[in-house]
Amino acid sequence: MSVSDVCIVSMDNVKRVPYIAQYIKCLCGKDFDFLFWDRDCTDDDAGQNNSFAYQHKVRHGEPTLAQRLDKLTGYVGFKRFASKILKTNEYKRVVCLSGNAAVLLNDILLDRYSGRFIIDIRDYWHEDNRNYHNIEQRLIEASPCPVISSPAYKNFLGYHNFRIMHNSQILGDEEKHIANHDHNIPFRIVCVGAAKNLDYDKKVIDCFADDKRFSLVFRGRGYEQLDGYIKEHGISNVEVAGEFDFSLTLKQYVDADMALSMYGNGSPYWDYALANKLYFAAQLGLPILVCDKTAMADMTEKYELGVAFDPSDRSAKDRIAQLYSDDLISKRREGCRNFLNRIEADNTRTFADIKEFFDC
Repeated sequence: MSVSDVCIVSMDNVKRVPYIAQYIKCLCGKDFDFLFWDRDCTDDDAGQNNSFAYQHKVRHGEPTLAQRLDKLTGYVGFKRFASKILKTNEYKRVVCLSGNAAVLLNDILLDRYSGRFIIDIRDYWHEDNRNYHNIEQRLIEASPCPVISSPAYKNFLGYHNFRIMHNSQILGDEEKHIANHDHNIPFRIVCVGAAKNLDYDKKVIDCFADDKRFSLVFRGRGYEQLDGYIKEHGISNVEVAGEFDFSLTLKQYVDADMALSMYGNGSPYWDYALANKLYFAAQLGLPILVCDKTAMADMTEKYELGVAFDPSDRSAKDRIAQLYSDDLISKRREGCRNFLNRIEADNTRTFADIKEFFDC
């Protein structure tokens, strides 16, 4: 077996780390090895030279003691598995796709790969834990190219020489016109992705329940759990559907008039992230609905991409119903252009630095 110079490490399957494609592009055709936690037991193909898959299936659904123990077993097992591979193969460069992967492997990264690895942080995890935070800070300082997906992450990570790589997937010209929004009432408000905060989803449902101006649609793993709540309350304008094939993500927007990305606020888990729905909506020309007092709200309001609101404020629906007025359509088109230009500029700078890191 011929080992590659570069190893990309992931704590999940390819379909849940779509930004891996950006790193592969920055390799400019160079071989890479893929070391990952195969949670779906599908032995993913990302175009790697060598595949090192730690297979441990994780149960989904409401957290239980058994599920937590199952996940803990997975973390311990992956650490042992990944550490052995990284020690044996002595790569020239390593990319850790997620901060928690880097923290889990911090001993070998700091000992053997200092100055030769990228830490890519996409979510808030356990930065409130002093030990976790301190280890992560050491990793950031030891990485020549630390990457974050949202500028707002500096609020809990501090101000380092971060590069910004947005959670954006560039759509082709035909894909950008997939949404057949006709601007007619009822407006179809579509939420696409895995359920993260079902209690908050119920607040959003209550806000729009039986308002004939709107039709609410939730599509993705976990949202089927809302079906009982909808039936119990006799709500007629909300639809839910469970998990779909990841390759069909874009098609979930085909009947959307608006995109929904609301998980809550007042917690670092929700306040600082920029969801991929923001980038999809901007490219598809869809207005987006987000939670107020979040980084998503800051971007949405700065570029006039939609409405940031609290679902307890029922008057916000009047503003939402006006999103397809001629004036707001014009402002949104300009805002989308300016927003996407900013994303392209941020990503271009980061890609150049990553290519330099790979010596491409």
